[in-house]
Amino acid sequence: MYDFDLPEMQPFERDGIFFSQELPESWKEIIAEKVPFVMDILKNSKTYLAGGLLRTMVSTNETLSPNSTDVDLFFKDSVAFEAVKLYFQDVLEFEVIFQCPENKLTTFLDHSTGWKYQCIAMAFYPTLQNVVESFDFTCTCFGTDGENFIFHQAAIEDTLSKSLRWNKITHPASSMRRMMKYARKGYTMPESEYQYFVECVSSHSLDIIDEMLVYVD
Repeated sequence: MYDFDLPEMQPFERDGIFFSQELPESWKEIIAEKVPFVMDILKNSKTYLAGGLLRTMVSTNETLSPNSTDVDLFFKDSVAFEAVKLYFQDVLEFEVIFQCPENKLTTFLDHSTGWKYQCIAMAFYPTLQNVVESFDFTCTCFGTDGENFIFHQAAIEDTLSKSLRWNKITHPASSMRRMMKYARKGYTMPESEYQYFVECVSSHSLDIIDEMLVYVD
C-alpha cells in the first residue's frame, strides 16, 4: 500500500453531491511515478484523467498496476483528443491495440511498462466535473486535470466497502458488462440498486440510451 492522503482528509468544497479540492501532492507523485507522461499531458492539453486508476488509488486491496486498471483519458474537445493520440503513437511509439470503428476510443499499449492508455471520445467535456458526473457507478466517480480533483460524495466509501451503486445510467448494456467486471473484483450491488436499474430499463427512461454499446470498460 502507498502512504498518501485520502482526499477526504484534505480541504474541499462541495458542489451538489460532488467534492472538489486541489489534487494532493502525494497523489501527483504517485501518478507521475506509475504512469509517466500523464501529468505532463494533463498540464499541457485539455485532457482529464478519471475513473479506474484513481479508484484503485483509494482501494485498500488492489495494487496500482497495469494488471488492475487502465489509464482512462477524457478530453475537452476533438483537437485535444487527436493531439494526445498522435503523441502516444508518433512520439512515444505506443502500439494501438484497439480502435473502435467510430473513432471514439483508441487504446494504446506501452510495452515497456505494460500500461494501457485509453483515449476516450464518447463525448467531449467542457469541465472536469462534467466528466465525473457522466460515470455510471459512484465508486468510479473520481477525476483530475492535474491540479483539481473532483469526486462523488459516496465514491470513497463505496470503493472501500466494495459497494456498487448508481450515479447515472446512460448506457445500460455497457454498465451490465461493467457490473460483471466489478463483481470479479469483489464488489456487490445492494438490492435497491438492482431494482432501480430494472425500473429504468423497463420504463425506457429518457435518461438512458439503451441502444448504444459503449466500448469503454
